[in-house]
Amino acid sequence: MGFYEKFLGFGIVPFLFLLMVFLSTGLLRRQMHFIVNLLLSINVKINDRTIYFFPFIAFMNLLYVFWYYSELQKMHEPEEQAAKTKYFEELYRIYRNFLLNIASAIMIFQIFYSGKKY
Repeated sequence: MGFYEKFLGFGIVPFLFLLMVFLSTGLLRRQMHFIVNLLLSINVKINDRTIYFFPFIAFMNLLYVFWYYSELQKMHEPEEQAAKTKYFEELYRIYRNFLLNIASAIMIFQIFYSGKKY
């Protein structure tokens, strides 16, 4: 696993999950509100349009999802037994990253939408 995959799997997705659990149950809502406001306040203005950084990360995750999906379409199961091990390792790695990026994008959109409501 590369640095991006480890950072996403062991850092970003658990952080977003815990943030959503705390916000949905009402635990530490006042303390977490500072973090959510900080994440939602980072933006760039281009031609009088505001581009928020937080949903842009979700958009990048969705681009990765499409890239992993295209990799899955290119894969074909080999006939040799020795090559099947390598094939299944690659297949599981792609599926894991595929699901991590989907989960991250969904949680980012949910936090962004609910954070804007509050």
